[in-house]
Amino acid sequence: TVPPNVTLSAPAATAGTSFTRVLNQGDVCLIEGTSSTTDKSITGVKISADKNIGVYNGSGDLVGPCNAFFNNYGVEMALPTITWGSEYVVAPFSTATGCTPAVSSLIRVISSSSTPLTVTVTSASGAVFTQTLNYEGAFFTRPVSEAAIISAPEKKIAVVQITANNTTFTNVLPVQQWGIDNISTASPTEFSGASDNFAMLIQKSVGGVGKLSVDAVLQTG
Repeated sequence: TVPPNVTLSAPAATAGTSFTRVLNQGDVCLIEGTSSTTDKSITGVKISADKNIGVYNGSGDLVGPCNAFFNNYGVEMALPTITWGSEYVVAPFSTATGCTPAVSSLIRVISSSSTPLTVTVTSASGAVFTQTLNYEGAFFTRPVSEAAIISAPEKKIAVVQITANNTTFTNVLPVQQWGIDNISTASPTEFSGASDNFAMLIQKSVGGVGKLSVDAVLQTG
């Protein structure tokens, strides 16, 4: 189902319409945005099937903060709406060059509700931003330069974070799926000349983390 803000070029479909495809084992169906839209976005397209399927989101030319084109290919597997949540916490990455004011990341928030819902973004400094999303698949994109809590009480939303330099995008897990034990890290093999791999830890609770261990070594400070 194509939301009101999207037009597809492959397969051709106009905003607010639906289409069906039959996929046999191993078949794929490619969905592409049309060049008539500013960023060719297909954000908010609803996909459902009578059997389990996987969906990849991708772009051959990512646009980052300050509308900078990075000519980078990005791909991320889409999360089914059953895994979406009502509260998220994001932390910014490296600051994009040439942005005034400075921008570290962009967040895109997507609604799964067929009725209007209000999303609140509360920054670590106390600044509050609200946005109403009026239909299923509606979304907004906003820069973040400090840690922030994104919430939509009793409603399910998805949050995607777009990093600033060498732009990539990633699905953010809701707080409801966070854990306190046996969390493992995974990093790609470091290429020659690349920066070190890293893991960034973030917590939401007021008062800080009581105990934190990395590889069974208790961290202090």
